[in-house]
Amino acid sequence: MTKPDRAGRVDDADPDLYPDADGPGLDYDVVVAGASLAGSAAAILLARRGARVALLERRSDPDAYKTLCTHSLTASAYPVLEELGLVAALEEAGAVRNHARWHTRWGWIEPRAAPTGPALPYGYNIRRSILDPLIRSRAGQTPGVDLLLGHQVTGLLRNAGRTAGVRAATPHGEREIRARLVVGADGKDSAVATFAEVPSRSYENTRFGYLAHFRNLPLPGGAGHAWFLEPDMA
Repeated sequence: MTKPDRAGRVDDADPDLYPDADGPGLDYDVVVAGASLAGSAAAILLARRGARVALLERRSDPDAYKTLCTHSLTASAYPVLEELGLVAALEEAGAVRNHARWHTRWGWIEPRAAPTGPALPYGYNIRRSILDPLIRSRAGQTPGVDLLLGHQVTGLLRNAGRTAGVRAATPHGEREIRARLVVGADGKDSAVATFAEVPSRSYENTRFGYLAHFRNLPLPGGAGHAWFLEPDMA
C-alpha cells in the first residue's frame, strides 16, 4: 500500500523486493530517463513531493533542445506551466502569448470567456532553444533532483521480475542506478519502453508537415488561425 511518510515522501517499496530500501544500496526513489519537457516537469513535481530523483539526459550539453517542433504551447498547458513556476520566467525570456481560431467542417471554434467567468488562459510561442534549457535548468535547481547529463540508458536492472533501476553509459563508463520507480520520458522510440518490453502499436502515417516562421504577419485580432480541411490542415 502506498502512503506518505512524515516528510511527505511516498513509500511504496516492497521490503521483500528491496530489503535495503532505506540503505546505501538504493540510489534514488525515481529515475527519470530524458531531461526534456516531460522528464524535467516530472522530476520537479516528484521532488517537490519528497522523492529523490535522478534525471538522466543522454546529451552532455545542458543547452540541448528539440528542433522538430511547432515551438508553440497551447492554452491547455498554462496550468502546468503555472504549477512548475515557469510563467514569469517564460515571459522574461521573450515568450509571446498566443490565441487561436480553428476552422472545422462544423464551423469556427473561437474560445470565449463566459460573461461572468474568469479570463481564458493563453498559450505561448517560444523557441525550444529557449524553453528546453530553461525547464532543464529549473529541474536541476530543484532540491531533491540530481541532473545527470551525458547519461544514456543502456538497460534496466531487475529484482524478482520487477524493474529496480537502470544501467547507463556515461562519459566515465557504465554505471548502475537503483530506484523504486523508472520513468521513461525519452520520447519516440523510447529505449526504456523497449527494454521493459512494453507492447507497442504502429499506424501508417502518410501526412507530413512544413513549418516556417514569419515576422510582421497581419492576423485579425492577433490570433493564430488553423483550418482543418480533412484530411489536410493549414
